[in-house]
Amino acid sequence: MAEVVDYLYQTGVEDLSVDQFTFDTSVSLSTNPVIPYGEPNVYIEDLSGNLEPKPISCVNEVDSEHPPPVDYISRCLCDGVNVNVDSTFLVCCDCTDDCQDKESCACFQLTREAAEAVGVDCDLLEVGYTYRRIESAHRTAIYECNSRCKCSSHCANRVVQNGIQVRLQVFKTPKKGWGVHCLDDLPKGSFVCCYAGQLLTEDDANKEGHRRGDEYIAELDHIEVAEKMKEGYESDVSDLSSSPQSSMCEGDGLSPSGGQEAANSNRREDDENMMVLSHLAAPVWCRVALNISDNNVEKAAEWLKLNSAYLPAESMSDSTSVTESSPSDSAAASSGRATTGIWSLCSNSESVDSPSTSNTTEKARSPAAELSGDRLDGYRVNVKATSGRGRSCSRSTSVDSRNREKMDSIVRPAVSRTRSLFDDLGCYAVDAKSIGNVGRYLNHSCSPNLFVQNVFVDTHDLRFPCVAFFSKHTIKAMTELTWDYNYEVGSVPGRELTCYCGTEHCRGRLL
Repeated sequence: MAEVVDYLYQTGVEDLSVDQFTFDTSVSLSTNPVIPYGEPNVYIEDLSGNLEPKPISCVNEVDSEHPPPVDYISRCLCDGVNVNVDSTFLVCCDCTDDCQDKESCACFQLTREAAEAVGVDCDLLEVGYTYRRIESAHRTAIYECNSRCKCSSHCANRVVQNGIQVRLQVFKTPKKGWGVHCLDDLPKGSFVCCYAGQLLTEDDANKEGHRRGDEYIAELDHIEVAEKMKEGYESDVSDLSSSPQSSMCEGDGLSPSGGQEAANSNRREDDENMMVLSHLAAPVWCRVALNISDNNVEKAAEWLKLNSAYLPAESMSDSTSVTESSPSDSAAASSGRATTGIWSLCSNSESVDSPSTSNTTEKARSPAAELSGDRLDGYRVNVKATSGRGRSCSRSTSVDSRNREKMDSIVRPAVSRTRSLFDDLGCYAVDAKSIGNVGRYLNHSCSPNLFVQNVFVDTHDLRFPCVAFFSKHTIKAMTELTWDYNYEVGSVPGRELTCYCGTEHCRGRLL
């Protein structure tokens, strides 16, 4: 393949790039027709309206239904969100060899530095793209070359920004609504498409999900993913971090015995405060009140009395305390931390048949949920996460809808250290319900053939990665393209979504 790259570079061929070549003998070079089965009931030549480099055709051989009306976009819309796309803030390279030498490419170095920062031990040649493909998902992001770089459009580090280069087709499935399949064989690691939609703040995502449903909302949780990985890495390599005595001594000038004595004293004081307040509310709310009042018992008691009408009587375990961010490796979230209201995405409204998330022919109630493990709602919501794993959340308690806004202003969970630098309280989200691209039609599978990769192109703002899909292995033509939402089966009482992926390891249900 290196010789192919060198040939393309030396000849300067404009219509060919290295990702159009493969030495995988299982990949067929034959071209499949756009309409493989004769005259379908519905055929649309290009859903994208010429916005993609390759047309996105659409067929329906099941019935006469047309795809839902969607304003097609190829990149996320940023209306109402302050995204810094000023190119002067971008790191750039001065490569003149189309970034064939990763050692000298500043953009490749960014990708490697991001991986090393969270403890990923990888060779430089394994970082980022290899001949415009990637073998497997990078848990941290890939930094592509940008408008300030001196390399050409054929650069080995320009992939997602070039748009869809494979032929995709939206089609109607018998049980799962609309899906996407490829018209030609895809080699392993090939870029397929992005997940594009309207970029929303946390509050706007809450409002839109409450009003229209949550089935097309995906969270941009790159920061939390990286922080979670870094926390694990640092705890593995630091003996000090695993020593209670050392951690108490560090930075406070206390001896080990003095630190232990101070900790015991604090615990005794906490226990006494909790006992004083125990008759006013459940233990979890006593902790909330003490936290808000800086451990002032009088102020905490006043807060509990003032808000007693809004506080559920039943207690919650310490592991779900609303005042602490207790990391947990949720099957749905890569970050595993308490986040803010991306999960408060919809109320008791009916959701439409979701062609890409529900994998069911039944209309499901759109659940309302506040916060992953830290908001106060009895409903549950499941949201796509750009870590490649779906996220689900729930609460065992409930608060009257009229009081949610009041409670939201009272209880705010801890936010990530990095995100707090931006004065953000939670992750941003991409909503592709009415504005989106072909990525919105990708269905769930328990054995998916795509993986998710965060990529930075127009901005290096860690809050706004581009969500890209790549092939996990060689995919034969006419195979449906899928990714795993990893929803937690049985997590929503009274709600059940059957999985129709049909794979050998199918879990049977999404919820």
